[in-house]
Amino acid sequence: MWEIFKRSLPLLPLSAMQQFGRLIVTVLLARWMGAENFGAFATLYVLIEVLSQPATLGLGQGVVRYGAGYFKQAEQALLRGLHRFSLFAVVTAGSGITLLLVLISAPLVSGTATHEGLRYLLIAVPLAALVQVQASYLLATKRKQDFLLTRQVLAQWFTIAAALVILLSVDTVTVHEALWAVILGFSFTLLYQWSRLRGELRGIAPAYRTREWLTAALPLMLSASGTALIVRLDILFARIIENEAAVALYLPPAVIAGLTMIPVNAIGTVCRPRLAAAVDEGTGVGFRTGVVQMARALILANTLVVLVVALLGPWLLRLYGEHHAAVAMPLLLIMLAGRLVLPFRVVSSALLKLVGNPWLSTLSFVIGSVATIAAALVLHRYWGLEGLAAGFAVGFAVGVAASLLLVRRSLGIPLSVMCGMHGDKVSTP
Repeated sequence: MWEIFKRSLPLLPLSAMQQFGRLIVTVLLARWMGAENFGAFATLYVLIEVLSQPATLGLGQGVVRYGAGYFKQAEQALLRGLHRFSLFAVVTAGSGITLLLVLISAPLVSGTATHEGLRYLLIAVPLAALVQVQASYLLATKRKQDFLLTRQVLAQWFTIAAALVILLSVDTVTVHEALWAVILGFSFTLLYQWSRLRGELRGIAPAYRTREWLTAALPLMLSASGTALIVRLDILFARIIENEAAVALYLPPAVIAGLTMIPVNAIGTVCRPRLAAAVDEGTGVGFRTGVVQMARALILANTLVVLVVALLGPWLLRLYGEHHAAVAMPLLLIMLAGRLVLPFRVVSSALLKLVGNPWLSTLSFVIGSVATIAAALVLHRYWGLEGLAAGFAVGFAVGVAASLLLVRRSLGIPLSVMCGMHGDKVSTP
C-alpha cells in the first residue's frame, strides 16, 4: 500500500489542479452569470462530460486495455494502428452519436437558455472525446504525467484563462461566452497533445485488428457512458424536475464533493495499468495481494479527504456566494456520505473491465441506474434537492454492491480482498 502512495505522490498535484480548476471555473461563472444563465451553463457542461463518453465509442478505455499490452510487447505496428483507428472512429461515428443525442435532447429544453447553447455541444463533445483518446494513448505508453496533465488539468486551466479574457472583454457573461471558453480549453489541450505526439511511431506501417477492438470497446462504451451518466444524472435531474435555478444551487456542492477524486484519480492511474498488464497472469495470490493493496490505499485516502472536505465545506461554499453557504451545506454532506463507497466502485469496476467480462460492468450499471432513479424520484417528492442527492447516494451504493458481487461471482475474488481486509496471505479458492 505504501508503495502505491509513493508512486501516486507525483501525480497528486496534477489531479488536484484538475479538481481545483473545475472549482475555480464554476466559482468565476457563478458570480458573473446569474442563477438562470449559470444553471443553463451547468446543464450543458454536464452534457458535454456525459456525451463525450459514448462519443469515444469505448476506445478511450480500449486504448489503455490493448495499448498497454502492445507497448509492453513492443508491437509498434498494432500500437500505431490502434491510435489511428481510435482517432478516426471518434471523429466520424462519435460525432454522429453526438448529433443524434443533441437532436433528441433539444425538444426537452425548448425555449430555455439551455436550448440556446445546445449547438455548441456539436463542437465541444467531439473535442472532449478526442482529448480522452489521446490521453489514453499517453497512459498506455507509460506517460502518466502527460496523461493526467492533458486528460484532467490543461482543459480546465485553459478554460479558466479563456473565461478571464472573456470576463474582461464583456459586461455580461451569457451561456454562449461560457461555452466558447470551454471549447477553447479543449482546443488548446488537443493542440498540446498533438505537439507531444508529433512524429510518434513515424515510418512504421500500422496494423489493424478493428473487429477485435470494436467488439471489446462496445461494452466498455456502455459501462463508461453509464458511469458518467449516473455520476452527473443528479444535475440533469435537477434541471428536468425543477429548473435552471435549482441546478445553479445544486452544482457547487457537487463540484466541491468532486475534490474527493484527487487521491482516487492518482491512485487509479498508478494501479489500472498494472491490472491491465496482469490480464494473462491469472488471479492468483500475487494478483489478489495487489488488489488488496489498491483497495486499502483508496479507502484510506478517500476517507481522509472526505473528512477534510466536510470540514472546509462552509468556507468553500461561501466562494459561490452567501446564499450557497446558507442553504447548500446539507447537500454537500449527503454527497460526501455517498462518496465513502467510491473506492469499492473503482476496484470492482477496474477488475470487471480489465480482467473480467466488461458486459458485467454494464449489468452493474443497469442495476445501479434503476435503483438510483427510483430512489431519487421517491426521495425528491419528500425532501426536494436534499432527497435527490440522497437518492443518488443510495443508488450509487446499490450499484457498487452489485459490482462487487458480480466480480465475486465471475472471477472468484472474495469480497474481503476487494475491501482490503486481507494482508499478504491471500489464498485462492
